[in-house]
This record gives sequence, structure tokens and C-alpha cells, in this order.
Amino acid sequence: MREIILLTTETFNGIFPNALCHIQGKSSGQVGLRGTADLLLVIKVDDTARWNEVYYDDQQAVLDISRYSKRDNKHVVTHAKLRELADLRLTG
Repeated sequence: MREIILLTTETFNGIFPNALCHIQGKSSGQVGLRGTADLLLVIKVDDTARWNEVYYDDQQAVLDISRYSKRDNKHVVTHAKLRELADLRLTG
């Protein structure tokens, strides 16, 4: 079973066929991650409900470039770093 984390405007947990999903609201320019997953999907939704993909790929690659907050017990990464990582993975 693959686990997918999707970050958007509310917090939900659900199970999709062959995948676990965690949806978490974020209004800042960074993402906080707890736990592990195979894939990470981060989308940005504007006030008109238009959305764009910030990152969709391997979560471990994100954990490798994130900073760990011992106080909050989570990994934190900025949207800018996620975009850079996505661009690097696209160009090879």
C-alpha cells in the first residue's frame, strides 16, 4: 500500500484504493511533515479556487532537504525548496 500526503486547506485523513491520504491545511509558505509516505503532493489554492501543483513526487527526497524541528517533532520545508526540487527532478 502506498501512502500519499496531500496538503491543502483543511485537515482530513482517508484511505484510497492502495493508498493512505493525509490532507492538511497550510496558509504559510512552508510545509510541516510528520510520519512517512511514499509520495507527497503539495498544491497551492488561491482565493478563486485556482490551484497549481507545487510538488508531487517522492517524500523521502523532501525529507532529505528539509530541516527538522525538534520542538514540534516535524520536518519543515519551504515551497521555494519544493519547487527547486521538483525542477531538478524534472530536468534529471
